[in-house]
Amino acid sequence: METGTRGRRFRMRVDGMTCPSCEHHVEKALSEAGAHDVEADFRRGEALLSVDGPLQDAMLATAVQDAGYKPGPIEPLETIALHESDLVEYRLPVEGMTCADCERHVADTLRAAGASEVEANFRRGEAHFKAPASIDQARLVAALAETPYRPGAPERVQSAAAPVRRNGYSGAADRYDLAIVGSGGGAFAAAIAATERGARVVMIERGILG
Repeated sequence: METGTRGRRFRMRVDGMTCPSCEHHVEKALSEAGAHDVEADFRRGEALLSVDGPLQDAMLATAVQDAGYKPGPIEPLETIALHESDLVEYRLPVEGMTCADCERHVADTLRAAGASEVEANFRRGEAHFKAPASIDQARLVAALAETPYRPGAPERVQSAAAPVRRNGYSGAADRYDLAIVGSGGGAFAAAIAATERGARVVMIERGILG
């Protein structure tokens, strides 16, 4: 497919990048294929690029594939921006991750199934991502179920948290899941563990809320 365009910016999904060196390889491959101002990001699994003239997406995809990576769809950033407000943030429990490589595998699988801005965390056993509100969540779960990992049910994440006032009480806005009195090592460990599980924690020391 060729699209007539001049000086437009595009985003290309690229799976298989695992480090900054991979980013360099992808950027070099796309630049040699005619793109410019290429910015690859292995964490997001994508590359931003500019093209003058018709978009030769088949040529760009071949260049990425020849470099050892898996090319995905290429979309104009203008089109992506139109749908940004329709994205919903989700949290997905994922059992079986034990290392950073597992995180990359889970993230790549979710991206291929239609998710974006994927961040997997093997220590917490979960993945956070964004997807259109209309997406079939079962498709995301099914994609992970075909891997060695065990996905749970996606949970919608609230985009805006209630404001918190420190060193004072403001009524309904200052409600917590756990109050810890003291500031010893055990208290901090309990606070960290509760926070990692999504709880709102307040620590009290000498009458001061913090």
